[in-house]
Amino acid sequence: MTTELTSSKRAMLSMSRAMEDVLASVAGPDCLVVALFQRRGYFEVEARRYESLAELGTTVIVAFAGSIDGIPQGVSGVSLDSEDPLGHRWDVIVLAPGLGMALLTEDQYALAAGEQSLEAARMFNGSWTFQPQAAAAVAADRLDVLGPKLPPDVLARASRIVAMTEAEPYAAALDHAATITEQLVLRIDQAHQRSRSAASALGEARRAAETDALTGLHNRHHLDRYLGTAPSDSSAQLIALLVDLDDLRAINEAGGHGAGDAALVAVADAIRSHTRDGDVVCRFGGDEFLVLMPGIDAEQGLQVGQRIAQAVRGTPMPTPWEGLGISVSVGVSPAEPAHLPIQALDEALYEVKRGGKGYAVLATGAVVERHSR
Repeated sequence: MTTELTSSKRAMLSMSRAMEDVLASVAGPDCLVVALFQRRGYFEVEARRYESLAELGTTVIVAFAGSIDGIPQGVSGVSLDSEDPLGHRWDVIVLAPGLGMALLTEDQYALAAGEQSLEAARMFNGSWTFQPQAAAAVAADRLDVLGPKLPPDVLARASRIVAMTEAEPYAAALDHAATITEQLVLRIDQAHQRSRSAASALGEARRAAETDALTGLHNRHHLDRYLGTAPSDSSAQLIALLVDLDDLRAINEAGGHGAGDAALVAVADAIRSHTRDGDVVCRFGGDEFLVLMPGIDAEQGLQVGQRIAQAVRGTPMPTPWEGLGISVSVGVSPAEPAHLPIQALDEALYEVKRGGKGYAVLATGAVVERHSR
């Protein structure tokens, strides 16, 4: 029996650490933990916890995309190819005498609203079980895939523990306790989500400081804080759009600064209309807007940029500036949280300006293909 949920990384991390703490209290030669971490950088954050479990005699197996060189002594690592389906998972499976737990999650490459950082906001589809036989079955599935890359003695110990757990007699009391625990965890997660909503409601002062007064979009302070929380090797995939209002100076000269402000608000509204709740949209400069979109590819990002440019061209200016037309130029590029390709986006904008303005273009070197994730 498993219980399913979709939640943020913050909630999933609390659950996985609770499972690891339970294992630490009973760790020994008849205990096993199998964990998938997506990337080496995510494992490094937890490396000392897993090293401690190994020191207590637990068989510890971890897997992630990247090199396993230099992982702690006693921890058995498997290097996954970046395209391996297991490389998109964050799983923790724990087996011990009379105990079995599994948290199984898959990265949705989307962001939850209300979290205070990019990493905490990452969304996962998950399921979990506290029933030993169910956890053992999942562990057996993972060992079928990871086993060929493990030392034979490690695989033998892990397989023995799985078999011991599978062979344990059914205990109605334990089954009932597991069911109650799963319901409690679900309620805790729901409470966390309510708490997250409450914290979001209490953040008005911070949001005011991170909001552009004219357009109501985020400002550079928000962008810097939001991206500054991501580790250097974050697996979050983003498409960046740099949207530039064409000829703002000419608009100001023709209709005054009121016309320029109205044009900027019109562009902000058009961007809002063509982006999602989980996208990050900010006023990046006087006449520039930056959009970060997770979970899409460069081709899809270009299509969004084209729709924004088309929407702005069709937006009438308010009275008394009806005679003024507005347009935007848009540069599009893949991006990483730790490195925004501003120079490439600027160069793409210059290409649009030279080509007549009012449309979107991919930055040089951007690959138009569907992500395999």
